[in-house]
Amino acid sequence: MKRADVVRLVQQAVRARRLIFTSHALDEMDADGETRESVAAALLRAKSFALQDNGRWRVRGESLTVIVHIEADAVLVWTVYVG
Repeated sequence: MKRADVVRLVQQAVRARRLIFTSHALDEMDADGETRESVAAALLRAKSFALQDNGRWRVRGESLTVIVHIEADAVLVWTVYVG
């Protein structure tokens, strides 16, 4: 999948409130004081989308890094960390 397609899918999922969060992502968000809304906002403003070797995408926005997995039209938030 091309970067432009991933950017579009992530932004569509955020706007439609269709992000799917793993329990790991929710645990990390809780530990860092982040919310679904703050992660969604970071994803909307993200400037850096990099494909990783494992097929997931590293998305950097504001002060957060979000690892997402794209499956069909679903955007799965795998983990979130500050930085």
